Amino acid sequence: FDILEGKVLSTTKFEDELGNMICYKDQVISQTPLSLNAYYQIEPLRKQVSERLDDNKSDVWALARHSELLLHDGDYTAALESLRKTHEASPDSASVRRLLTHTMLKLIETDYEANQGLAAEIEPLLDTRIQRQQFLTALAQGLQDTGKHLDAFSAYLELITFVDDQREANSSGYDELQRIEPGLRVRYDRWIRNQITALMASANADQLTAIDNRIGQMLNEAVENQEIGSLREFLRYFDAHQSGAQARLELSRLLVSHGDRLNREFIEAELHLVMLEEHTDETVAKEALHLQVQLLEKLERFEAASVVIGKIARRFPDTPVAGELTGTQLLQQYQAKAETAAALATADPWADGHVDHEKINETSNRVPSFQRIYAIPVFEQSGPLVPRTLYAHNQSSNSIVVRSPNGKTIQQVSISDGTPTYGSQYGIMYCKSVGHYLMVFTGRDLIVVDTLHRSGDPADAILWRKKLQQSTNQRIAPPIRSRAEITPWGVRQYQALDPNGRKLGETGSISIHGIVLQRGEQVYCVDALDGSTIWIRDGVTTGCEIYSNNDVVTLIPPDPEQAAIQLNLIDGSHIQSIEGGNRQKRFLARNTTSFVYESKDENVTIGKLNVLSQQMQWQYSFPNTARGTLIGLDKMAIMTPDGKLTLLNLNDGSEVFRRQLLPEDQLTNIFIIESKQHLMLVTSRPLNARGITVPSVGMQARMINGNVYCLDRNTGEFNWPSPSRIQGWALPMNQPADSPVLTFVRQVNSVSSEDRRRTTMHSEIFCMDKRDGRELMAPQQITGYIRAFDVNSEVGKQLVTVTANTNINRFRFTDDPTPPAAPVQKHDGTGGTAQAVNNFSKQLFKALGKPDE
Repeated sequence: FDILEGKVLSTTKFEDELGNMICYKDQVISQTPLSLNAYYQIEPLRKQVSERLDDNKSDVWALARHSELLLHDGDYTAALESLRKTHEASPDSASVRRLLTHTMLKLIETDYEANQGLAAEIEPLLDTRIQRQQFLTALAQGLQDTGKHLDAFSAYLELITFVDDQREANSSGYDELQRIEPGLRVRYDRWIRNQITALMASANADQLTAIDNRIGQMLNEAVENQEIGSLREFLRYFDAHQSGAQARLELSRLLVSHGDRLNREFIEAELHLVMLEEHTDETVAKEALHLQVQLLEKLERFEAASVVIGKIARRFPDTPVAGELTGTQLLQQYQAKAETAAALATADPWADGHVDHEKINETSNRVPSFQRIYAIPVFEQSGPLVPRTLYAHNQSSNSIVVRSPNGKTIQQVSISDGTPTYGSQYGIMYCKSVGHYLMVFTGRDLIVVDTLHRSGDPADAILWRKKLQQSTNQRIAPPIRSRAEITPWGVRQYQALDPNGRKLGETGSISIHGIVLQRGEQVYCVDALDGSTIWIRDGVTTGCEIYSNNDVVTLIPPDPEQAAIQLNLIDGSHIQSIEGGNRQKRFLARNTTSFVYESKDENVTIGKLNVLSQQMQWQYSFPNTARGTLIGLDKMAIMTPDGKLTLLNLNDGSEVFRRQLLPEDQLTNIFIIESKQHLMLVTSRPLNARGITVPSVGMQARMINGNVYCLDRNTGEFNWPSPSRIQGWALPMNQPADSPVLTFVRQVNSVSSEDRRRTTMHSEIFCMDKRDGRELMAPQQITGYIRAFDVNSEVGKQLVTVTANTNINRFRFTDDPTPPAAPVQKHDGTGGTAQAVNNFSKQLFKALGKPDE
């Protein structure tokens, strides 16, 4: 490098990575964490070699260096001749032997057809595992490049055997990543796998038939052995083959029947089966779904099994699935089983009569004195999971909490590692799940939890964890930075940032082939089951959006001037760069799909973008005064101030239904709580309520000044004769979706009438009935803050328990007749007009001799 001119004068390629370097006399010394190497400077070395050879033509050191200089100059043929003579003169020299082997390998790699005769000569010289691996690799590629596909396939099989033997012998080098090209290191089995795929793609018909037959023979042998390890090995290299689905199915069958929970083989089976259920071969898809049912029944996850049974009945109603049973017949069979009957029932499971209310003051310290539990947004979800399952972060215990749609805590796993958590951290957390495989981004870490077994032991439940933020020298990690954006329809979205303000925590979709994540300027693909690294690509712009499926990864840099990059998920190889493309803001991402939006003039346009093709699959526009909210991951509700409500299907952009609601001037937000049968829609407008606030401790709640509607989730039909009116009460957002009780809370700060400098504070809570909107419990006053809040519903007992601090209210649903009641109206904390209607109804029922409560 010319310092004065700022020009590169020459470049030199090194076999090993360079570290910190210094010059000493005529050498350059490089120190890495693992090695210390010295390299000769070229011109001084040429002079020294020439002088020594002039003095002694048989100088072994000079002859070896002369050969190295020829290699540096690219004259491999002359270098080979020189090294042969040098090796003959000094057959015991390890350095000369190594150089001779290296030269032959280079010649075979660069031009196999011209140098294939060297293969026999080099065999006796291969002393190390790395040399033999390089030789077998060069041989296979050379045969492939010269069109000898069958010989190349045999060479790849020999390479596979060699690599597997090294792994079984626990060789220290097996799992090391190989530098395949500048900026890319890959686990060697993944590289071999893609080479075999490429080999088959370029083979002619006769060659392909012969290769297919050989692979089929290997699969038959693996199936006959009935060994989990053999089938895993087959998939490691031949997953892309047409027999890969059958191998995955056979492996899943063995894992379901003989799997070991401690080895995490059941969660592995579920990942395989979820992938197979979308297979184009219906026979494979049906068997995969039926195996899911068997797995979930075996583990007594009956509600999840019911989800899969319902899916089978919808996809294959008249086709045999289990023996001679069709999907419909299988559904009927499980509807008659005690374990699955309730989950498969279509009717509302709650009694439709009178509700008995009991208030208890808890004094036995069973209620936590303080809690902070915040829901974790779900960004992607698929597989056999009970709908409306809630994932949350308990900041008090720093644990992941899994709750059923009825509010029951079914798993709680500590994720504490000594790093402090901060009260504001919940906003940037998110999770993705495939069945019971749960991946959670906490702000710093990516943590994978097995929720299939409901274990609370972190050693058992946590599959792996990765730091996504590069380490700092600070002893105490600072709070994670974040950026908030509000969508045009009123939803606030948070993004974690690194210390330099760059996007942090992006991940691809969950795939049994690997999970893609970014750490600084490095993109990793890690094994889904143990988190081990599969490949690393360096030099990627920090803060990329990541989209992936089972085959392809797309990285979209934050700078719109930079091209997007598509990589092969299997080995990280570059597929293509995409200039330009759609860079609209996204509000949801799923696999290789991005849901984007754009505000223009007085309208907002949302759309579904295929990231791979850059094609917009649908678009939908609405006024920028409208407000909206997502319902799960496949629907969106949009409401305009004139009261028009539209439920949109995000999969195809179609309207599920439209309904005319009451106009809502100055509409600020809408919220929806989805249950099995209903949608509870809550609207809100600005509120100026002095002294009334959202409870400030331990819950996610939104202040409401609007109407509450109960709609049929499929048709949008009204379930109440009129909406409930709520003003000045906060709606806790983490209430169990399938509970028939809806709870509101608030914090009231009062100023003394005698001394305006003195204030008092208390909290209040009331409950309404989702079935008809009536008031179930009038406002109750709670001393001080609400420090602990919980709602738990037990369908079997027809019981809902609402807990606020030590105040416990139990609601038992019965079939006893109850008087009609109008939906509750809470304008100023009293029942208002609706309460008078309720009192009239009670007196009427009393006159008829029927219960009044």
